[in-house]
Amino acid sequence: MPSPTWNDSPFSVLFVDDEEKALKYFARAFSGDISILTASSVEEAIVVLERNADRIGVVITDQRMPDKNGVVLLNHVKEHYPLVTRILTTAYSDLDDAVAAVNRGEIFRYITKPWDLQVLRAELLQAMSYFVVQYERNKLVNEKLTVWQHTRALNGLRDLMVMSCGFRHLRFPVKAVYEYLSRLSDLHLDFSALGNTQQDSVNVFEQFAEDINSAHNLFHYLAEMTQVDSDESDFTDSVDVNLCLRDQFAALSNGKTDIVWRMSDSDTLVKGNKILLARMFQLFLVSTKPCMSPGMLVSLSTENGYLENVGCQGVKIMLKIVPCGTVAGPAEKIKSALVFQKTMLAAFLICYHHGGRVMLDRDKQSCRSIEILLPFDAASTGRTEPENDWISEIIGKFENSLIHDS
Repeated sequence: MPSPTWNDSPFSVLFVDDEEKALKYFARAFSGDISILTASSVEEAIVVLERNADRIGVVITDQRMPDKNGVVLLNHVKEHYPLVTRILTTAYSDLDDAVAAVNRGEIFRYITKPWDLQVLRAELLQAMSYFVVQYERNKLVNEKLTVWQHTRALNGLRDLMVMSCGFRHLRFPVKAVYEYLSRLSDLHLDFSALGNTQQDSVNVFEQFAEDINSAHNLFHYLAEMTQVDSDESDFTDSVDVNLCLRDQFAALSNGKTDIVWRMSDSDTLVKGNKILLARMFQLFLVSTKPCMSPGMLVSLSTENGYLENVGCQGVKIMLKIVPCGTVAGPAEKIKSALVFQKTMLAAFLICYHHGGRVMLDRDKQSCRSIEILLPFDAASTGRTEPENDWISEIIGKFENSLIHDS
C-alpha cells in the first residue's frame, strides 16, 4: 500500500504552544496540507482532545510552557489516547527532557527549535502515516474480535436452548428459558457472560474446550439449584411469601443493607414447594446483591390480586434497587453480570415451575426492578409452551442486541 499523502488523511494535527505567534506560524505553514487544531496550554489541549478524540492523529507540543510542560501533556495523551502519535518540540537547552521522554516511550519524536519547515513537514507526514497504520490495524483487530465474540455469544445461546429441554424434573422449562432470554435481550445485557467465564484464549481449540466446560458447569449449577428430593417435589406446602422474603433478605444482607418494606396486609400464603420457593427468593436476592451497597435504596413490596399475565389470583412481589452513584470497575461489572445471569436463570426456572412469571426492568438511571408473579396454587396452573418459531425469534432478538451494542 503506498504511503498516504497529506490530502489523503481524514485526521488532524493538534499543535500546542503558549506563544500566539508560534500557533499562527504553524497553522499558516501547514493548514494548506492538513487540518490543523491549536491550543495555547495543556488544559486547553486536553479539552480539544476530548472534543475531537475521533479525528486527531498527531499531537505536537512545545516543551516549555507555563504551569504544565509538554511532557505532561504527551503523557496524558499516551494514557488516554494511546494510538495518537506524540511529538515534542524543544530548544537545545531542554534536550535532556526530550531524550528522557523518548526513553520512557512517551513520545514518537522530538524536534529541536528553530524548525526547518521541510524537515518538520516530513516528520509530521511520517507521524501521521504511523498513526494511520496503527489505527487501521486496531480497527481490523476489533472487527475480527467482535465477530468472534458474537459467534461465541450465539453458540452459548444455542447451548442454553438445547439445555432447556434437559430439565425433565421441572414444569415449563422451555417457556422459562424463552422468557428469560427475551428479558435479557430486551435489556441489552451481555449474554456471553453466561457460558463464557474465561478471557478470550489465543488458541481457538483451548477456547472451544473452555466453552464446553462452561456450558457443562452451567447445566450442573442449574440442575442443582432447581432439584429437591423426590419425596419433597410436590406442591403441598403452604408458604407465607412475606415471612419467607424477610428471612431470606435477613440472611443475605446480615443487617448491612437498609430496605423499605411495603408488605401486603392480606394473607400471602401460596401452595407450592417450600424448599424451592425459599431457594427462588434467595436466588433473586443473590442476583441483585452485587448491585447493593451502602447508600442504595432497596424496596420490597407484595400485594395480592388478580395476576393478569398469569391468568389467576396470586401474589405480586416487586424488588427495586436505586443505585447510590458508585461506578463499578470493569472486573466488578463482569462479575456482577455473571452472578446476575446465572442466579436469575435458576430463579426463572423455579418460578415458572410454580406457574409464575418474572418481569425485569432497568431504567435510564440504572434502577433495577424485578417483578415476580406467583399464583396462590401452583398445582392448578398450566402454561402453553412457546410458539414453534421461538428459537428464530430469540436468535433475531440477540442479533439485534449484538448490533445495538457494537
